[in-house]
Amino acid sequence: MAPNRVLVEFSIVGQDEYGRGILDRNIASRTIALINYQLRDAIQTRIVVRDGEVSFPFKIGRAGPENAKKYVKKGDIGYWTQSNVLIIYLVDKEIAYPVNIVGHIQQEDFKFFKSLRIGRSIKIEKVQSAIDEEDYF
Repeated sequence: MAPNRVLVEFSIVGQDEYGRGILDRNIASRTIALINYQLRDAIQTRIVVRDGEVSFPFKIGRAGPENAKKYVKKGDIGYWTQSNVLIIYLVDKEIAYPVNIVGHIQQEDFKFFKSLRIGRSIKIEKVQSAIDEEDYF
């Protein structure tokens, strides 16, 4: 894994299915450092699905706008600081609220993320990290 990247795995609780994303500190270093710190232990949350996006509510601390975008691309991973939600975008779209783009998912993982259903429990965990979060706090 290249420096400054975090490989994150999303898995449905009780099943062997998973999808992966790459968080890139070069895109939004403060937001990624906060997410990375929260992922020192796996996070379990509920899935929310709507209009071409899958989101996972969890708080990362005092994150503010950081290179926030209102136009997202298919495969982008964003963090919406106003609502404490990590979002995976399954389509290109213009959104009503700016999000901090923090990474992307791989093309081969789209099938997993498109199959997710609202209300299911999901575990988010760091698989591999090249970031030392102590350098950013």
